[in-house]
Amino acid sequence: MAMQQWETVDGFAGWLSAGLGRRPARFLRDMVTGMYRSGSVHLTEIASALDEDIHLHATHKRLSRNLAREQLAPWVADRLLEQAALAVKADTRLIICSYGLHKRYAKQMEYLRGPSQEEAAIPDGGGYRVCEILSSDVGTNTYVPLLITVWSRHAPGYTSDLSEVLSAVERVLAATGGNGIVYLDDFAISPRIIDGLIRDPALRFVSSVPHYPGEAHLVYRRRTRPLASLIDECETPFGETMYKVIDDVYVPQATASGDSPVEREMFMHFGSLPINLPGSERPLSLVVIKTNSHFGQDIGVPIVTSELSLRSRRAHMVPIAGFITTRDVVRNLRRHRASYNPADFRVLTYGRLQLLMVLLQAVIFYESRSVLVEDQMVTFEPHSGDYQRDFMLPEEDDARPVVEGDESSDTARD
Repeated sequence: MAMQQWETVDGFAGWLSAGLGRRPARFLRDMVTGMYRSGSVHLTEIASALDEDIHLHATHKRLSRNLAREQLAPWVADRLLEQAALAVKADTRLIICSYGLHKRYAKQMEYLRGPSQEEAAIPDGGGYRVCEILSSDVGTNTYVPLLITVWSRHAPGYTSDLSEVLSAVERVLAATGGNGIVYLDDFAISPRIIDGLIRDPALRFVSSVPHYPGEAHLVYRRRTRPLASLIDECETPFGETMYKVIDDVYVPQATASGDSPVEREMFMHFGSLPINLPGSERPLSLVVIKTNSHFGQDIGVPIVTSELSLRSRRAHMVPIAGFITTRDVVRNLRRHRASYNPADFRVLTYGRLQLLMVLLQAVIFYESRSVLVEDQMVTFEPHSGDYQRDFMLPEEDDARPVVEGDESSDTARD
């Protein structure tokens, strides 16, 4: 069954609020449409975007009062998840992002800081934590938000960030009927949480190798080995060409004076080893990708996955293609979310913040049908557009003039 389609945000808001009482339904419709039109999470701007024929302060007060309907948060989240899960197939990527939500100079927020100096010293301990899970099929430039959860390390019932993320993953997999492969990249989630998640014996995943703190170690042939030695030892008989856009961190002259960005043709070769995590008997695969770095040095990129029987090039390319394009999806979602500046929220209670973030997810869910993943850094075909390239496009090669005595010209004629 396919997801529903809505022509307007008002139609979407009407669907989302269906089944609620008159007042909560109106509040939900107003928040979704107002947030969408204003591009903001501020109640004042949302109220202004509604353009009601009453004093702005009255609309703001009504929205603020109804934001205390904290029971709406799980109701809205479940309705969105049920709909988004319809698009998840067996091999759809389920990408997990976890990050801090900080409110500078806030003093009165509920559960914002712990009562002791020890709790305040926890990294990111002075803010809230967020977990977002979205789906994206490999080979597409689209994504769909599935679930967002918000928690505080100082709220009653909190045990660990890992348990919060794991609970969100289990909730998503229950909605998808077990469909989907979890993708974990330390670009989007901490290595500590990655290590905890991939030890779940039932989880299908493709992941960075967790290595915090210190160097990673894996079990190969019943011996615990440093990751670096396994990367060197792994045979890489398969190959594929990829095309990567190099940003100005590596090539500062590429973006100076308005020059076109640089695209490089890079050949990667890859293979895998059967491994286990230390302290676990579950069989896993270590996939090793070897290619040249931006500085001309050979580098090995390791991926650990629950997918087994990787005996062919095609079988290897499934986790590889999904993993190396995951950062593009995460980067696009961050830009999408940042356009609403959620860290500048102006609510005072924990429950209101949780509901506000779920409503923001609803708006992003609606917009995701028309928002494409742009600025893809890695592709398996040359990027379209104007780039400085270290290779020739096929049409450029065909257009080269034939020069007498040029071996490449003779080859072209042959």
